[in-house]
Amino acid sequence: MRKIDDKKNTGSRFITAVLLGAALGFVVSFALFAVFAALITSGRISEGLMPYMTAFTAFLGAVLGAVAAVKRYRGRLLSVGVCVGLAMLLVTVVGSVFSDSGRVLGGMTPVLVAVLPGGGIVGALLSLKRKKRKHA
Repeated sequence: MRKIDDKKNTGSRFITAVLLGAALGFVVSFALFAVFAALITSGRISEGLMPYMTAFTAFLGAVLGAVAAVKRYRGRLLSVGVCVGLAMLLVTVVGSVFSDSGRVLGGMTPVLVAVLPGGGIVGALLSLKRKKRKHA
């Protein structure tokens, strides 16, 4: 009976894991953005490094979100990781539609298209279980 119930809930478990992973990725990204904003305001980091900090923050958020989603779902590692990155990308693009600047596709869009799904893939690969070898 348990296996039949697990097969029915596979889609909802997948979506839940992806959305929770993307949410965790955004929380991590926002926290890092706050740290970088404080460092720029205090003058310890140059404002010219902002595109690099944005790409790094997005990548790290996608990696940690994908790791959390893969740990929660425990299957289809790459699918979960890529979907976390794509969900984060989708929310970012939709958020830019409603921004005041009016530009949907800015200069960082190609970078985010590469970084967010790439971070999801790296996060999924970091979650692989290593095979334990028996020493004879």
